[in-house]
Amino acid sequence: MNKWSFVPWLILLVFIFKPALGAQMDSNQASQDPVNSELLPSLLQAAGYTPDPSFKAYIIAFERKPDGKTVQHRFDYKGTSLDRDNWWPASMVKLYAAVAALEVLHAKKFSTKASITFHYKDGDVTQTITKLVRQAITPSNNTAFDRLVEIVGFDAMNQWFQTKGIKDTVFLRSYTRRVVDETTNLSTPRESSALTVTEGAKSWKVPARKGDDKVWHCPNQGNCTTLQNLAEILRRVMMHEQIPENQRLKLGRAEIELLRSALSGKRTRGLGVVNGLKAGFEPHVIKCFNKPGYAYQWFSDHVFVSCQDCKGPVKEWIVAMAGHGGRDVLDEAAKIIGQILVSGSLLNPAPAPDPVPVPAPASVPVRVPCPPPKLPKID
Repeated sequence: MNKWSFVPWLILLVFIFKPALGAQMDSNQASQDPVNSELLPSLLQAAGYTPDPSFKAYIIAFERKPDGKTVQHRFDYKGTSLDRDNWWPASMVKLYAAVAALEVLHAKKFSTKASITFHYKDGDVTQTITKLVRQAITPSNNTAFDRLVEIVGFDAMNQWFQTKGIKDTVFLRSYTRRVVDETTNLSTPRESSALTVTEGAKSWKVPARKGDDKVWHCPNQGNCTTLQNLAEILRRVMMHEQIPENQRLKLGRAEIELLRSALSGKRTRGLGVVNGLKAGFEPHVIKCFNKPGYAYQWFSDHVFVSCQDCKGPVKEWIVAMAGHGGRDVLDEAAKIIGQILVSGSLLNPAPAPDPVPVPAPASVPVRVPCPPPKLPKID
């Protein structure tokens, strides 16, 4: 028998069992409901709140089942969680850069204690990866964000989004003016300096890189993403231990803990959504992990909410919101959404009231004509 004669049979077996293999892969995915775009608007309306036309919202409720599995119930405001081009996410995107940079270093066997030296024309700058992540996420330092993107590189950063399944996201804007696009006069992350990563006796030298000419689309050479994409990366950070292994970020415990610590760090501003949610949950106490953003009058945030003293099978949520009009534009909406979440009405909406019986119209008396009077017979 020819040694290659088994190949056609192998190909046939692959086609036969491919559906079963696909089904097995699907069963490993986290169970989730389709996005409900109608319930949240109706609950906000019932609470007497009319959002501004710019308002966007996306919520995931994590229901823990008795068998240990988690079901994701997803809601948004009128489909706005998929909008990628009509708003500015500002510093919310810094979580992406932190996760991607940590994955790059983890793959090279560097820990969070590694130091990175950026070899700029005007001199070297050395920082630890831990400091860069904390600075980018907690106080939202723009230079730290740009350096995290440099670690990954422009092309690799935008390809990273594709590998994570968040294909509506692209980075075309840096947040400092170290490199400026001569055509648009806008800052660009296309050029990364040479850098050296060191930890103990181990080092990794990366040459200077420049992005290729591939065209990535985002209005005004910006950073485009959606609330769903932002919530997905936050979910993978905060639910790392609960989600299937094939969905997990390629990070160790130390990197996950660093990200969570930075997300829950103390901030001096950007707390409108967090404070609103806390007020809505009262008297329950919640813990929040978040990364807000503000620029061009767009305020936005995505928050992982944990309420361990809440009743019911749902004690964790992700709330992602955006609105145009200043830093306080989402304060009222966040409070009302907090009240909605703690009430459980997203999962158990109040049944529609029984229709009020409409009284039957009063019957109109039928007029029977009176018989004519009996007149005496006249002969």
